[in-house]
Amino acid sequence: MSAALEAFKMRMAGHGFSVSGTLMNYDRTYALEQLRQAHTLADNHLRELAVELFRHFEKQPSGTGRAGYAN
Repeated sequence: MSAALEAFKMRMAGHGFSVSGTLMNYDRTYALEQLRQAHTLADNHLRELAVELFRHFEKQPSGTGRAGYAN
């Protein structure tokens, strides 16, 4: 999953958004906000990454909690 998070961070950066891998790992509210923001942008690949990350995120018992993501 770290490859998907890295790709997500890079694509978001391309749209002017700085995404923290650490916060994506430990802060559920932050992670969901970043995924929501990705869906508002005109970038289909970014939306696909957001869905992939969301599905992985939802499988975790309480947020991402370092479950397969990398900073």
